Amino acid sequence: MAVVRFEKEYVYRLLSKKDLESLPNLGVQVENKEEQIEFEINPDRPDLLSIYGLKRMVEVYKTKKPRKYKLESKKIYGDIVVDDSVKDLRPFIVGAVVKDVVMTEEDLIDLMQFQEKIHLTFGRKRKKIAVGLHDLDTIEFPLKYYKSQLNKVKFIPLDETKEMNSLEIVEKTEKGIKYAELTKNNEGVFLEDQKGIVSFPPIINAERTRLKPGKRNIFIDMTGTDEKALVGALNITLTLLAEMGGKIHPIKIGKITYPDLDSKKYKLPTKFIKTFIDKKLSKKETEELLNSMGFELKKDYVLPPTYRIDIIGPVDIAEDMLIAYGYDNITPTFPKISTVGEGLKDHCFHDILTGLGFMEIMTWTLTNKEKLAMCRIKLDKLLEIINPLSEDCTLFRPLLMPGIMGVLAESKKISMPHKIYEIGTVVEPERKILGAAMCYPGATFSHISSVVQSLIKESGKEIHILPHEDTRFIEGRCAILIHEKIAVGIFGEVHPEIIDNFGIEQPVLYLETELW
Repeated sequence: MAVVRFEKEYVYRLLSKKDLESLPNLGVQVENKEEQIEFEINPDRPDLLSIYGLKRMVEVYKTKKPRKYKLESKKIYGDIVVDDSVKDLRPFIVGAVVKDVVMTEEDLIDLMQFQEKIHLTFGRKRKKIAVGLHDLDTIEFPLKYYKSQLNKVKFIPLDETKEMNSLEIVEKTEKGIKYAELTKNNEGVFLEDQKGIVSFPPIINAERTRLKPGKRNIFIDMTGTDEKALVGALNITLTLLAEMGGKIHPIKIGKITYPDLDSKKYKLPTKFIKTFIDKKLSKKETEELLNSMGFELKKDYVLPPTYRIDIIGPVDIAEDMLIAYGYDNITPTFPKISTVGEGLKDHCFHDILTGLGFMEIMTWTLTNKEKLAMCRIKLDKLLEIINPLSEDCTLFRPLLMPGIMGVLAESKKISMPHKIYEIGTVVEPERKILGAAMCYPGATFSHISSVVQSLIKESGKEIHILPHEDTRFIEGRCAILIHEKIAVGIFGEVHPEIIDNFGIEQPVLYLETELW
């Protein structure tokens, strides 16, 4: 899941409380924080990464009137010449112009957040897609897209005040250092107009073309390694700017004119609709369900909105119709076949902990470095995901603590005591371990120690307990478990900094151990 956050005042300016209540039924989870509202967006819906995408979805759902987008003029605004030299590094570029976009400061922050979320998720950390947004009035067409040695190209990068060559940018600036790996052999690709450098994709734009609030004309460039994905991302961005009042104009790149706002046609998926929805739908009911999700029905063909790049087949259309119909309206039925399963033998820890009043949980197997840092966990070796779909899921968990602390944080309004445990897989190396936590007023080291003593006694293993120090636990209130001269576990009172990081208001006790 990708998470986008907005100030409450900004959200309520665009969405009513009733609108927010309807979003979970449409697949978007909403969490009301003290000062902000968070939206959890499925990775396949990048069109919802902006508040204007969420607003559009709600309005279409309520009115059953799909959005239609078209070019303000067919006249080509400008040209981009693509040099053959870019083919082996970053071969594709698309773009367009949007005029008369009216943006407040909050709208601009939303647009920048949308841009970064696209980069992190759909854009595979800018490797697959990088989005450039520029003040059109500072740019003079035609533009040239080419490859060059980094030390030969100079310009003032975004947020800087002095001119730098591109080698200095990747060595000294924050964005340059972060994305330097996307250059190759000290070479990079550049977008240049008649005045100078516009962009150094996918690293950074020029300060000259910085966007500011107000009524703006915007030039969009997108570069990457997947042309189809770039075209989809361009249409998403253009339609969001159109929701802000913008008017779309085409540009020419090589021999191709962008954008193409026409929708792909799909045959009405009658078979899947009958499978998903147990009611016989009239043509009018079918059309209303499609319209409420932004689709058009023309005879026996369905036209998805141009911003719905997740629609790749008829089953996706039927699924959206089911969402509009409502899962609660499906009549439950028993399957027509019977199956007999065989349970797996549980580890003895399950019986011991449930007997002690613990509740079993299951947390996500993927996490990220930020959550490890929240638990004061520092490890040199991590199993990272090469192409993560979400910034929340960038590596396989090395320990269970981040997930378990997250559950305690989500449960802080539930009556206490909280006593939870999980036996789950971690890496490196890959193995199953136990994590258990207790949270309630007055929780002390002796309480978790008694739980550990019960595990030792009931399991029948010879385990020794020795004092220990660990950054995750309060000094002097931590111990390790020794089995056959090897440390197999650790427990104690969780450090207050970790408790604060997760917004938990009571003491937390924690145990993490190998299975013995």
